[in-house]
Amino acid sequence: MRDSILLILLRSYTPLTARDIATRMEGDAAEVAKHCSAMLGKGLIFVDGDRRFGTSLFPMWALTSAGEHVAREVKAARNAAALLGTEKPVEVE
Repeated sequence: MRDSILLILLRSYTPLTARDIATRMEGDAAEVAKHCSAMLGKGLIFVDGDRRFGTSLFPMWALTSAGEHVAREVKAARNAAALLGTEKPVEVE
């Protein structure tokens, strides 16, 4: 899931909320938010503003330079696996 979140943020031109990311990957927003919090602690993403839904504010996530580097590595690994016809590679930690 971490790799998918990083790739979605890499393709996005604007910061996204956990709900936006979950919609794009057809997943659960609470699970995405949990992974985003973990990646925040690792310095891969940062909070770049808030978006209001009703009366609540939700953080908007964007990639740090380290997160962008990891996302590009993931993208290259997936492309190489696709070219070789192999299974999806194990997530890079």
